[in-house]
Amino acid sequence: KNVLKLKRHWIKSVVILTLIIILLWIPQILFSYNLISGLPFSSLYGNIESFVPSRRFLNLSYICWVVLINCHVLLSLILVHSIQRRVVVKDKFISFPSLFFQTIQRNSLFLFLISNLLTGLINLSMKTIYVRRIPSFVICMLYLLVVLAISTILTLKKITIKL
Repeated sequence: KNVLKLKRHWIKSVVILTLIIILLWIPQILFSYNLISGLPFSSLYGNIESFVPSRRFLNLSYICWVVLINCHVLLSLILVHSIQRRVVVKDKFISFPSLFFQTIQRNSLFLFLISNLLTGLINLSMKTIYVRRIPSFVICMLYLLVVLAISTILTLKKITIKL
């Protein structure tokens, strides 16, 4: 009974987050590619450049962009969490968290400090604002791989660093 209730809750969360993501992507695409100019009443929107996301001006487009990114992260976490190994023992629902969740939870402050040091090292070693898309993606993936490798090694060797 509890398992079905929990599954309904997860499905409802996924559907709501997906709808929010879709609803927030529509204006982002319309304004980013200047597709709004062909729509009726487009003159009411004024200058299209004012809808470009800007952290400096903290405009509505930027706020929608930040909410959109956070909804993507939440949806990703829900989907990863739903793939976890689950076992029902004597009518009780037991969940085994994934290895990555365990490793990050075990040494979270230490990993946070390592991540900050790696970020500083990357920012000092190159002008990140001028790096193209594919190399920047490779850098981010290597960064993530290094942090997860450190956390996994610490967990497999049962080392807990308390700071």
